[in-house]
Amino acid sequence: MPTFLLSPIASGLASPAWKLSRYKGSCLVVAPDVEAARLYANGAFLLPLESVVPTRHTSDRPWTDPRLVSVQITDIFPDTIGLNGSVKPID
Repeated sequence: MPTFLLSPIASGLASPAWKLSRYKGSCLVVAPDVEAARLYANGAFLLPLESVVPTRHTSDRPWTDPRLVSVQITDIFPDTIGLNGSVKPID
């Protein structure tokens, strides 16, 4: 299973979407594909929506927005991170 590096894009850190995330640094994610890696990061870092903004829109989640977060596949073995769905902050 691949390991992905997700990194917030500096020019997007001022986006209101980041208010939904308790973490704004890079992370490693073990996932079968890029889409799953983004969803796992959302699951790991998003705050409960009701505590941040009174909305239920899911389109403004930062980790799934390619304008806010870049994704690269790495050569890091998943064994060093964990099982499928593991998310490890690295900043």
